[in-house]
Amino acid sequence: AGEIRLVEAEPRRVAAKRFSGRWTDAGFARATEELQAWMKRRGLRPAGPVEFAYYNDPFTPPFLRRNEVLIEVAE
Repeated sequence: AGEIRLVEAEPRRVAAKRFSGRWTDAGFARATEELQAWMKRRGLRPAGPVEFAYYNDPFTPPFLRRNEVLIEVAE
C-alpha cells in the first residue's frame, strides 16, 4: 500500500473541462482541444501545463466515471 499525504497548496484559478467515460488518450486530447478553444474565445491565457484528473476506481462503470482536464489561467 502506498503512502497518502495531504499537502496544502496555494489557491489558483483554473479552467476545467469535465467529461465522463473511460480514460483514453483520444478522449483527453479531445477535451484538451475543447478547453483550449474555450479559453481562447474568452481571451484567457494558460499559465501552466495541461493537467488530467481522474476521480473513480477501475470498477466504476464508464458512464459514471468523472474525468477533468485542467489548465491554470494566467492573471
